[in-house]
Amino acid sequence: MSAIIPLLPDAQIGYVDEWDGGDGTVMYATSYSISDAWKFYRDPNLYSECKLVEEGEVGGVPTISVQTAGLHYLISISENTGEGPPTAIQIMVFWHAYVEGVSMFPGR
Repeated sequence: MSAIIPLLPDAQIGYVDEWDGGDGTVMYATSYSISDAWKFYRDPNLYSECKLVEEGEVGGVPTISVQTAGLHYLISISENTGEGPPTAIQIMVFWHAYVEGVSMFPGR
């Protein structure tokens, strides 16, 4: 799964779903700052056939939503409260779990 998900170069992967081509999650830590990680994931050129990149909150957590032709990424970046590098990243991936042109975030 991590082969199709853009990861920062120094990713220390802590969790990857056993993935069979459906939905999945990757969680990792990085030495990049939170602001540099946000900058990396906001870049629409990072994604194949990117249709929409927007920011909002899911469950009160700041999140980047990225819609592509075939995948929908929800990316949360925060301080790592465990051991290892200072920044924690969680990426949830969904196959076609969105309606094109409709925001993932309520009120938009």
